[in-house]
Amino acid sequence: MQTTDAVTAQSTATFTTLNLNGNTNFTLATGSIVTVNGILKSGNVAGGATISGGTGIQAASGAELVIRADQAGDSLAITTNILANGASSLTKSGLGTVAITGANTYTGATTVNAGVLRATTNATALGAGALALAGGELQLANNTALNFGRNTTVTGDARLTSDRLALGAGVTHTLGTLSIGGQRLVIAGGANVNSGTAGITFGAVTFTDAPTFHVVNPTAGGTTLLTLGAVTNAGFSATITGNGNVAQSAVMDGAGGLILGVAGGATYSGTTTLNRANTYTGETVVNSGTLEISTSGGTSASAGSSP
Repeated sequence: MQTTDAVTAQSTATFTTLNLNGNTNFTLATGSIVTVNGILKSGNVAGGATISGGTGIQAASGAELVIRADQAGDSLAITTNILANGASSLTKSGLGTVAITGANTYTGATTVNAGVLRATTNATALGAGALALAGGELQLANNTALNFGRNTTVTGDARLTSDRLALGAGVTHTLGTLSIGGQRLVIAGGANVNSGTAGITFGAVTFTDAPTFHVVNPTAGGTTLLTLGAVTNAGFSATITGNGNVAQSAVMDGAGGLILGVAGGATYSGTTTLNRANTYTGETVVNSGTLEISTSGGTSASAGSSP
């Protein structure tokens, strides 16, 4: 189905794809459910389209709902709920921006391949399944902290942003566990943060290769803080670059190490704080930036070996 004009009271229906061309809003009638496996926002014009109302939208049972905002100027807000239908999943593609704000119940994975997926308002905006960052940017945005709780796997270079809905002091948004290999994950403060700390917090972390965390402060003011839970580095060393800060909430373990800045390459000007009795045995290398060793709960903090 392709729309060029607003739809104001869509009844329950099933479409293979829904193409919103230009800034056309699509509103469901009260109690209606639209089943669709692909949504395309096209037109590449300023403004945006909205899908709202009704009970919600869903993929076919167990299917993947692919939402594509085609070009950088394409923007789509989905304020209706994205419903569970079997183990249905959601994939964001295209260069544009898709915002999801509902109390979403789908249980399959959420995958970001390209462009921007902006999850706001509800801690369940990302559904109840796992999260995969294969590219593009995931923005977590709310004026108060949200615990999304999604276990996250990074499979491609990606960006993860802590933002607000309105201009103000940063807040900390929380995901679940993190599995990352040799990718570069940018952790950033969002455009609506102008003071305070824009935080991203993970639970337990597993390295499957040597990752780079590029932590960058908000452009309008404030700082960005990446907090990692218990790290199992599996013999791989993590590199920290950028100008933001990094902290830990549990022990780092394994034969890998920690590198701040790249000698002759990307620099680091933030502060990384180690405040646990760490058991990792790899080298701790400070090429740039600040490494702060502090204590937590009366336990002496420690770093790995020095080069």
